[in-house]
Amino acid sequence: MFRSVAIAFCVSIFFCGSASATQYDVYLLGGQSNGAGRGDATEIPEGSVLASPQEDVLFYWHKTLSTRNGNLTQDQFVDLQTGAGKGRTAPAHDVEFGAELSLGRTLADAYPDRNILIVKYCHGGSNLHTQWAEGGRCYNTFVDTVQAALDKLDDNGDTYTMRGMAWMQGESDANAAHANAYQDNLIDLISRVREDLFDDADAHFVLTRLSVNQYGAMRGTVQNVRAAQTNVPNLVAKVAFVDTDDDTLFTTYDNAPIHFDANGQINLGNALGKAFVSLDTP
Repeated sequence: MFRSVAIAFCVSIFFCGSASATQYDVYLLGGQSNGAGRGDATEIPEGSVLASPQEDVLFYWHKTLSTRNGNLTQDQFVDLQTGAGKGRTAPAHDVEFGAELSLGRTLADAYPDRNILIVKYCHGGSNLHTQWAEGGRCYNTFVDTVQAALDKLDDNGDTYTMRGMAWMQGESDANAAHANAYQDNLIDLISRVREDLFDDADAHFVLTRLSVNQYGAMRGTVQNVRAAQTNVPNLVAKVAFVDTDDDTLFTTYDNAPIHFDANGQINLGNALGKAFVSLDTP
């Protein structure tokens, strides 16, 4: 009798524990300052769901820049919200945000039966040729950040499916020394990310192309990076780019056009999310 009760108790505990576990779809976000985000949180439209914490989207991020401007606590799970922008010692805005806000919202709306987790590590001014290359400090920190988030899921008894990565970078490689190598370096990055974080699966990879709105003149080195960002989806499976040239959607700051403003960041996130959904569609 005692043994039967004990077995029933153990079975009950097992199923109770299993019922509390959550399955997450994990999306990664990497890049430089526009990936981190310089959107001014006060410019999010009044009444927008993006202005408040999104309780149905989980977020995890890590930063390396010193900052005083209203950042979220890093290295822990939080509801997706503002405060995880680029950040700097003398911030341009009190609270900043990036494309993660609308990326998460777009994915959650497209997949209402799934639990979305976004893991973000970006570093302003970072380059692909060295800092995001194999063994580069930004790439290593990115991998460590993702692994730390996944370890926390494991510790919580949760499960996950690695869905894809968004990449917002290119400005720091648009120079005479490195622009011509950007295509090969980008292909290498995609291969390494898939090997190191997606178990060699052809995970979806979506990138934003450098925008004409960021540059007063599209000099040759910028054109070379743009051409690489356009070409790579034709060369590597399950890769897409977001065309950011629409000057009503992908707006930048008048005094610092290299950075997308709040409207630009929101539309970048929407476009990234839609691109992931399109890649899911047979």
